Amino acid sequence: MSYGPHSSQVEEIVDFAERGPILQPSAPIQGERLHVIDDFAEAKEYAYRRYMTNDEDAKNWTDLREDEASKILDATYQDPALGKVRQAVQELWEPLTETLSRRLPAPYAGLLDDIAADLMNSAVSRAVFGAGDHFFDLLWDVYQKGGCPVGWEVNYPDGRLVVYKPTLAK
Repeated sequence: MSYGPHSSQVEEIVDFAERGPILQPSAPIQGERLHVIDDFAEAKEYAYRRYMTNDEDAKNWTDLREDEASKILDATYQDPALGKVRQAVQELWEPLTETLSRRLPAPYAGLLDDIAADLMNSAVSRAVFGAGDHFFDLLWDVYQKGGCPVGWEVNYPDGRLVVYKPTLAK
């Protein structure tokens, strides 16, 4: 299937879902813009309960991911050709989620929807913009290394991406 001019970049994500090291670190997870943690309880705290700042209108991890995804969708609504690309990629949702559910290590089954959404948003971002220095490219890089993005410290784009590095055995 064609996903526009960047089809191979979308197919790379599909291949990862089918064969990649999902939550099984295969390379060092490090970087200046990363804060790596290995405590699963702390990871869930970042992902579902922490806000990026103490401001009254502070955003949490879900808010940030939704804001960044909406930027991609806005671009596809402005350009009919990009809208068709988005629709083609979004058809991957069900098969990608089914594949991930079979491959995701059991202790992390509760993360399925978040991981699937991140990979789908990465695929749509790559289909629309190509690989580059976009928010979902940073998440995609972490997933490829077997990590799991779970939060952001400080207001985006300042600060660092919080990454959970799984330590559980396969």
